[in-house]
Amino acid sequence: VIDSSGQMGLGTISPASLLHIESDAADPTLRITNKTAAAINTGPDIEFWNNPFTGSTTNAYESGAIRVRKNNSSDKNHDHYMTFEFRINSPEGINEVMRLKHGGQVGIGTSTNVGNLSVNSGISSSSLSNVITIHQATNGNDKPAVGFGVAIGNGGESTNAGDLIISTASGGSLGER
Repeated sequence: VIDSSGQMGLGTISPASLLHIESDAADPTLRITNKTAAAINTGPDIEFWNNPFTGSTTNAYESGAIRVRKNNSSDKNHDHYMTFEFRINSPEGINEVMRLKHGGQVGIGTSTNVGNLSVNSGISSSSLSNVITIHQATNGNDKPAVGFGVAIGNGGESTNAGDLIISTASGGSLGER
């Protein structure tokens, strides 16, 4: 069904959005199939586009994407990875910010997952910033509860030397413990 306002409904006669898909099935599925030959780093995408200029239709840009890619070019090898990508105030395109590998490994800020969870904070020099911060919502207010980080010292990154910093909340802000 396409109603008079241009909204399309699949499985419904009363679409509530631009595209409304409704199903009585226990596990409704939206399928995107890539039918090209097995090639490394190829696969289906879901792209999100925005237009920053009022009234313009020619200046839209890709602001994010979810991509599923093949790990290798071997036929009949089904190892894949999924990436989440976003534009970070850059006219050059979008950047990968998180990767899920076929074995369950997660990389945040890195595409070369080393362990089950790898986080690359982008912290450099002698930063004391937390790599991971756990927040707690109390009475609707989001407040940091605990943080973990690495302070890179002894000459910077080239030495790979650092101190593990554990921070806990006091008075609404994190402090090194």
